[in-house]
Amino acid sequence: MNDRRQLPELLAAVEQRLLQARDGNPEALLDDGALADASALLHAASAAKPGVLDVHPATLLALFHWFRYQALPAGENALDLYEALDYFALLMDAVPEIAPAPARLLTAGGRNGPAARAVRAVKEITRVGDREDTQALDAAIDALSAAIAALPSGHPIRADMQASLGVGYGWRYKHHGEIGDLERSITAIRQARTMQPPPTDIRVLLTSLGSVLLQRFQRLGTPADLDESIRALREAAKAPAVTPGSGAATLTNLSLALQARAEHIGGSVDQTGAVTAARQAVQTSGADGAAQPLLYNNLVMVLSAEFRRAGDTALLDEAAEAGRQAIALTPASHPERPLILRNLAAVLRARAEQDSDAAGADLDEAVEAAREAMLTTPTGSAAAARIAVGLLLALRVRHRRTDDGADIDEAVYVGRRCVELLPPGHPDLAMALLDLGAVLTDRANRTGDRRDREESINRWSTAAGSATAPAVHRLRAAHYAAQAIARLHRPQSASRAYATALDLLELTTWRGIGRADQLRLLQVETAGLASDAASTAIADGDPAAAVARLEQGRGVLWSQLLATRTDLTRLEQADADLARRMSACRAGLDQLGVVELENR
Repeated sequence: MNDRRQLPELLAAVEQRLLQARDGNPEALLDDGALADASALLHAASAAKPGVLDVHPATLLALFHWFRYQALPAGENALDLYEALDYFALLMDAVPEIAPAPARLLTAGGRNGPAARAVRAVKEITRVGDREDTQALDAAIDALSAAIAALPSGHPIRADMQASLGVGYGWRYKHHGEIGDLERSITAIRQARTMQPPPTDIRVLLTSLGSVLLQRFQRLGTPADLDESIRALREAAKAPAVTPGSGAATLTNLSLALQARAEHIGGSVDQTGAVTAARQAVQTSGADGAAQPLLYNNLVMVLSAEFRRAGDTALLDEAAEAGRQAIALTPASHPERPLILRNLAAVLRARAEQDSDAAGADLDEAVEAAREAMLTTPTGSAAAARIAVGLLLALRVRHRRTDDGADIDEAVYVGRRCVELLPPGHPDLAMALLDLGAVLTDRANRTGDRRDREESINRWSTAAGSATAPAVHRLRAAHYAAQAIARLHRPQSASRAYATALDLLELTTWRGIGRADQLRLLQVETAGLASDAASTAIADGDPAAAVARLEQGRGVLWSQLLATRTDLTRLEQADADLARRMSACRAGLDQLGVVELENR
């Protein structure tokens, strides 16, 4: 607080504003300096008597927020109402007559009344929601739930409190991952939407609903959740903005939901819509410095996805500039900076792979960004391994361009470090093993070192056998291992590895995942797989196995061509709860909300 005015001066300043408002000038409470005066008064009064707020400043602050609540348009005055009620409840025992009649009704029971308890609980949820203090969050949720139950039906703040309860459950889900909290969050927000009088800020409520529905889709994979999320977010985008910054938050969530649907079922309309929403979110944020880095980072990700669909390198140019802007706006100590650096490095690497004139400079910048991301991430965690992979990939691409042995040596070192950081059974371990096998093979191609080739085969074979890894990664690893064995040894030596790959093909393309993902998997992962497997069986002197493998591969292709609906459609019609439980099992087994198909 830079305001150097003393308490008496601040008391006089706020009192003067109240007198002007009483005399017919409500702007005295609404201009730019009004909230600054009230905030400075609270700070000075709290500093004068820590832990105690005297009656005089508390009275002025209660009246200040009450009259602001009355002067502001409906939908923009909720925060002032809550502040006024909190102060009036505090004053109820000392000077109950100070509160206007409507405020006395709302604060019945004083500090221990349900309205005051609800307001305090919401403030506590806001304070601790994104922190690791889960005990405090649990206590605030319980207090708010009890206070809402004690509020009479039709109470002016009941819908807002119910919506805040849904937000609280959403925070707890992010901390613990308990699906029950996600269900409670959705239920509470839906209930708030139907209450009368309605919630003060319908845009925030619909944005919250869209966000938690998107999270449930990501957890369970139910398409209806994704469709409802997009409908809610589109409706929110059309609603009037009340809470500052809510427009950017709505558009960002809409971008994420459209991106998820584009990747789940395919379609250029949703992908293009995701880019448009992300761009609008950046434009809407204005001078909100705290939010802008993450908005730019989201734009980077959706532009990258649109490039993978459309192939327009101008999208990579825009993504690179957005990434640089995000870095420029992100303090060095910001916890999200390593992730933003990693995403910028990925864009620059992708642009360099398009053989642009600036490929060398892009790769140098990508390596430096990825290296900074790795060095600024706390070591010894799975998060550090995910960040480090970005450096491995940038070094690998630069080595391919320059044939610099130092780059490939560093890439191998980083890859081994990633594998060391991930415990056995971690779902990211297979991808780390895939990447390590690739850079070991690159180095073997350069040096002819047979030991690197043997290690790459071992790494890929380990990834293929990982029961906790996504099936697509296991398939890719098995295919790579089989090809490497056939090249390094005799073709017949790869027979068993090819058999493993074909078995994984059936698991990878099962009908529980989206059809668009199935088709892309078949195009990307199966090219030549069945024929190569058959040729190794023939080389191994087993023509019957060769025919069986060709039939196995053809059977997978035909099963996908003939499957025009997912297995869960009829189940959802017959038993929606059982279908949802099946989706939860699928999500747990597959490990990925969306299949990652980047060719690395």
